[in-house]
Amino acid sequence: MPITTLMDKNSYLILSKLRSNRSILYGFVFQPGTITGMMKRINSDEAIRITVSLLLGGLLAWLLKDIWAPWILAGGSFSQRSLYVKILLVGISTVFFSLAIRGIIRINDSINDQSIVKPRNLLAILGGCTGALIFYLVYGTGTLDTGRVDWLFNLGDNAQHYLGWVFYRNDPWMFPIGFSCSLGYPTGTCMCFTDSIPLIAIPLKLISFLLPATFQYFGWWTLLNFVLQGAFAALILYEVSRRRLAALIAPLFFCLADIFLFRVFRYTPLSGQWIVLFAIYLYFLNKKDGQNNHLWPLVHGMAVLIQGYFFVMTFVIFCGTLLERYLKDRKILPILKEFAISLGSTAILMWLVGFFTASVDMSDEGLGYFKANLNAFFNPLSGWSRFFSPLPLAEGTYPLNVNYLGLGIILLFLLGLVSWFFWKKKSLRQMLVGNIGLFIIIPVLVIFALSNVVTFNDRILFSYTLPEPLLRLWGVFRGTERMLWPVFYLVFIFAISQTVNISRRNWVGGLILLAAFGVQLTEVMPQLQRFHTEFAEPQGKQTTLKSDFWSDAASQFNSVVILPLSLQNWDRLTQYAAENHMRINYSYYARYSPSIGPAAAKKEKELKNGDTLTGEMYIIKSPELLHSVCQKYGRDAFLAYVNQEWVLAPGFSRNPMDYPDISITGTNSNCLALPLDDFITKYQDKILVLSVMKDVSTLANEAVNATFRNLGLEIGLPSRAGMSFAAVLFRHKVQFVKTSEQKVEFSAQKGNSLSDSTWPIDLHLVSAGEISGEEQAVIEINHRDYSYHQNGLNLVVVDPATGSVIDTALFSPTEP
Repeated sequence: MPITTLMDKNSYLILSKLRSNRSILYGFVFQPGTITGMMKRINSDEAIRITVSLLLGGLLAWLLKDIWAPWILAGGSFSQRSLYVKILLVGISTVFFSLAIRGIIRINDSINDQSIVKPRNLLAILGGCTGALIFYLVYGTGTLDTGRVDWLFNLGDNAQHYLGWVFYRNDPWMFPIGFSCSLGYPTGTCMCFTDSIPLIAIPLKLISFLLPATFQYFGWWTLLNFVLQGAFAALILYEVSRRRLAALIAPLFFCLADIFLFRVFRYTPLSGQWIVLFAIYLYFLNKKDGQNNHLWPLVHGMAVLIQGYFFVMTFVIFCGTLLERYLKDRKILPILKEFAISLGSTAILMWLVGFFTASVDMSDEGLGYFKANLNAFFNPLSGWSRFFSPLPLAEGTYPLNVNYLGLGIILLFLLGLVSWFFWKKKSLRQMLVGNIGLFIIIPVLVIFALSNVVTFNDRILFSYTLPEPLLRLWGVFRGTERMLWPVFYLVFIFAISQTVNISRRNWVGGLILLAAFGVQLTEVMPQLQRFHTEFAEPQGKQTTLKSDFWSDAASQFNSVVILPLSLQNWDRLTQYAAENHMRINYSYYARYSPSIGPAAAKKEKELKNGDTLTGEMYIIKSPELLHSVCQKYGRDAFLAYVNQEWVLAPGFSRNPMDYPDISITGTNSNCLALPLDDFITKYQDKILVLSVMKDVSTLANEAVNATFRNLGLEIGLPSRAGMSFAAVLFRHKVQFVKTSEQKVEFSAQKGNSLSDSTWPIDLHLVSAGEISGEEQAVIEINHRDYSYHQNGLNLVVVDPATGSVIDTALFSPTEP
């Protein structure tokens, strides 16, 4: 083009901008045909691509250095090498990864809709690979070991999901097909209420005979979530923006979104958020034609089988799609047909799996507590932002609701609004008309998420009431803040798609997106580092049920009955029952059967009356029931304190004292339930050994201390909270006493002279109060530990004549 022609065109452009009162800078930078637009497109684009390839190649080389370095160097870690070798290795790896990235870009440029591999397919694959790489870099491979389950017990919800799967796997097939008769015995429960991901659990039960005895799928499930999260992010952004660059970068944002990362290995089923992206993708596909509407029943079915909350989200998006199509075609019958098919097929699936089990009360408390705040998108959780502190929440709001967008996305969203309204000169009406379905379902989801108590920061703006049936229906999905997730991802889609189209030059939008991702990554990096430390080589908790008694009992009993119902140590008791193919009457579920309580009350009454069922072993969880059972069975049945659990095992063939780690039984456990002052008075001529664990300040009343003073203990129990305290009383004399902020220890050997007495026992005594930070109580008499190892005053009575323990007691502190 002649230079004079170019100057004429530019002069005309400047004059036209002046006449229209628009920015000259805008015309020069963003309009084709300007001086900026006449830069050598090929050369500049190529330079940008080479630069981006080198930067990404260098980043991958550095992130993966601990993986490839031992392979290249035939052993030895990267950190052990000299600086020269490190630079050389990183340089070589950077070149390798840069060439690989450049090759992918070339392949991406060369394919089109007529190619064997379609652009959207390639982008979905690359998005999935991006998700897999992020999973590997953040979480490593430790959780992918299907035979390793100890780490699942670090958090209650993971243990719930895993144990629900174990019971379901061990039980025979029943109807509904998701039902387990051994969990929640005798009524049973559906494993969908243990959030064991029926989508995975049901197929795996079909091939259970091929699986190893110990098998968990939650690590691989999470890896799959990252892959699909990245794949659908790429598909959506390609469909919306028609820019491949957006589809390549979008998975980075979606796979590191706060709402996604927070649920990974914390609320494991809820990390399957790709199903929401699948529904959003179908919404955008529906704008072109209705060829993909047959996929909606599949989406709803998978959503239900992952987690019930996802079905609500996908169904609302589906309704928005139908509404938009009706406004376009004005044909109601096809809409009603699709609605009926989707809803009907989902209801049948839920019935087959067991969601409609008659004994389960689906509604629950929590509506209004697990609600979203109006500041949700701008309120980071503590530790999840390097730039902002958490905003206040109204009283009565769950503090761990996470819907923070991230500073990078917030900036992109604001830039997108500026681009839409000011640079592209488009109106709100144009935005609404093109996406009427979205702008109807967004308010629905927001209202659902806010619940009937609407708050902003720490203020309640207003609340409203609804008829009780509607509130109960709403209460089925009490975690209402989750309904913001589709809106959350729509903000991501708008922000990325508007930014990538901010200029006709691909690299402009690409650089802005990468800069925003850098901000997003910097903000969340402390959490990523924490996750890597925690899960790359996950360390799990070992069971507390270590006595040989448990394995012996499993061969004689088939049921574990917890009375009264209690979730204390539920995970280990449930694990014990599951691994030994036993039944258990109570555990931790997402929803409870209303019949569990009356059944337990009936069983408790029968137990007090002496009626027990063959095969049932009872875990006693209250002092009241214990004292009743102790007086009824204490000397005639196996009643013992085993690993901090009171166990009644009628007809058990072994004696408690056969086990070296069992010392407290029904014959020496304050069966009469004497109060502290009466208990001390009764045994004032015996050896009294006292050890405090955590705190006894509320027990230190005047009546108790007066009793101790009568025995020569002038200082009484410590009135200051959290103090360590240990004492030994013998013949109305204090043989040992000490109160301290630190751990207290005392030992004496049999035959020693102690305060003009010959000591009749071997004794080792430890007390650690809450202030010491250890919280421990040990009372070893003749090398057997008689402490309850629980909060309060642990007390042991020894007969000085025989040196045998004749009674023990635990006096727990009362609430102040």
